[in-house]
Amino acid sequence: MNSKPRIAFVTSCRSDFAKLRPYIGYFVKKHFSISLFVTSMHVNAQLGCTREEMLSYFPTGVQFCWDESFPQQQPLAALAHLLTSIENFLTQQHIQFLFVHGDRMEAFAAATAAALHQIPICQIEAGDISGNIDESFRHAITKLSHRFLVDNDVAKHRVERLGEDPKSIFLTESSSIYLLPSDRIQRQIVRNFHLEQPYAVLLYHPETGLTDSKQYRQIYSLIKALKNVPIQYLVLAPNNDPGYPEILRAYEEFPPSQIVRATSLPCEIYLTLLNRAVCLVGNSSSSIKDAPCLGVPSITLGNRQYKREAGLRLRSYKNVSTAKEAAKWVNWFLHHPRKIENKPFYLKSFEKRLNDIFTADFFRPDLQKHFHE
Repeated sequence: MNSKPRIAFVTSCRSDFAKLRPYIGYFVKKHFSISLFVTSMHVNAQLGCTREEMLSYFPTGVQFCWDESFPQQQPLAALAHLLTSIENFLTQQHIQFLFVHGDRMEAFAAATAAALHQIPICQIEAGDISGNIDESFRHAITKLSHRFLVDNDVAKHRVERLGEDPKSIFLTESSSIYLLPSDRIQRQIVRNFHLEQPYAVLLYHPETGLTDSKQYRQIYSLIKALKNVPIQYLVLAPNNDPGYPEILRAYEEFPPSQIVRATSLPCEIYLTLLNRAVCLVGNSSSSIKDAPCLGVPSITLGNRQYKREAGLRLRSYKNVSTAKEAAKWVNWFLHHPRKIENKPFYLKSFEKRLNDIFTADFFRPDLQKHFHE
């Protein structure tokens, strides 16, 4: 590539940074000028500040721009803050191409600011179904974007149905899975966390639209049911959607001997602990994205991942409507354990695919979008 644009990424939480890391690492190796705007959960002490961790991954080659904290429980105030701070970031860093991931409000704000400044945008994991308000954000970001990286053919078809040119859509598969370490390192990580086999991973996020009292009752009912299953739980902090303090408060109902709590985990460690678990329970998109790749059974409760399982056809994926049913399936997987497969994921094969995608033409899309018939 003769002329390399100055590119930027926007990250708001541990999960989207895990998806972005392989791409950032790829562009660092290719000696692009890279800026990373870091906001939201990354700068929230209650949800696990990640400053030192992120700097350790990219000690050189990346210009970090740290956002200030903002009112997490006031969505419109947060959106207004993000639009202003990201606009300043884009102009001050002279960004020429922007990568955003997924469906969160932070990605929507970044895409809006970039579109208004005529900066081309690539959406990673376009075409997914999210559930709740996130799905609306995802498809709105698609209409603002010019290039699309998708995980599978189903997602590709959805982006086409939104009127996007098939030539602008590129199949990459899930990127974070390539960060899973070797079997030897996995065993050491589990020992470091003092997790006694067997254990399950509990990852539960707020249900958009619920009042705080309903939020608390919903997670409390799940915890009450799970306590009766004779298994240890690795309990991870929720994301920062409105209602997350109620989830943190409800976790106090667990007997201390039954849980190991973690605020924010690096992707390699999270994937390892998930890979070695009996199952994943909660309502996280990890049950759709990560668990299937690893062969880990997953149980989701509520509407947060509504309809996302339609294209997966997984025998080990269970979408349940009650806490008792979720606990029943955790107990079933406890007594019918799977064989842990140490399937290798070769980062070089992913990078080879990116070589084919990130040509000079990729970074020069037509900024005037047209609905593709």
